[in-house]
Formats: sequence, structure tokens, C-alpha cells
Amino acid sequence: MSELPNAQNTQMQPFPGNAENVTAESTVDLNCFTPQELARMLAARNRHLRGDLNEWTEDYKRLRFARWLYQRGAIDG
Repeated sequence: MSELPNAQNTQMQPFPGNAENVTAESTVDLNCFTPQELARMLAARNRHLRGDLNEWTEDYKRLRFARWLYQRGAIDG
């Protein structure tokens, strides 16, 4: 989080994966955020772009594993 955005450049850049869906109205004025908040948003966006954000809870992961076991006959319903 050492990369703080420049105060003059406070508009969010378009998301590179959805360039066809970006319109001129999609720019956001980011002046209401502190430099630390902007850095956290940029870090979260970078984690998302790398695929590091995983919103699956531990319970959901266990349920998926149990379903996988059930589908293969390792456990009974």
C-alpha cells in the first residue's frame, strides 16, 4: 500500500476486462476519499485482477467438498 494516488489524478480508470461496457459516464470522482482509502481500493482491485479475492466462506468450501464426496459415492445422503 505504499503506492498512493496522485491528488490531481483522482478519477478511477476503466476496468480493463470490460472495456466495451465502459462509457463516458462511468468515471467516478474520487476526491471524497483519503489517500489511504484510495490505496486500499486500488490494492483490492489489483487483488481482484490477479484472482486473489476469494469470497467463499469456510462453510461453503466444506459443503462443496461434501457434495463432491456424495457425487462420487464416498458418503451417503
